[in-house]
Amino acid sequence: MPGPMNNHASILIYAVLCFALTSCSPYDEHEAKVTTRMINRLRNENAYMVTGVVVKPGKYPVDMSKEIKVSQAIQQAGGFAQFANKSRVILRRGTGSYMQRLFIKLDKKSTSMTLMPDPVIRMGDVIIVEELKLIF
Repeated sequence: MPGPMNNHASILIYAVLCFALTSCSPYDEHEAKVTTRMINRLRNENAYMVTGVVVKPGKYPVDMSKEIKVSQAIQQAGGFAQFANKSRVILRRGTGSYMQRLFIKLDKKSTSMTLMPDPVIRMGDVIIVEELKLIF
């Protein structure tokens, strides 16, 4: 029965391509939910948040006696999960009503000059690890 098998295979390939080529990742929702109110609440709790494609997303306390970098914060969150985009991590940092969006370079292979090196975490920071976008 070559006909039905080919039909199922083509449907599967089409579905994979549609998923891979969509520009909207489920983790874009995490960044959209980051508000100055959330950052101020985290700051008041002496905490930061790691979300997106990590093993244990959530809030973590800031230890003021140590400098913790973004890469160390991701390790505290269990590290990168499968399909994490290690070459582009987003750091949302707020001061008052202003919120910065910084792109962090954690992958040594990345050559983009617009990415900043591994910064130190501050209270209220939100680290977002995006999903690796697959393009066929």
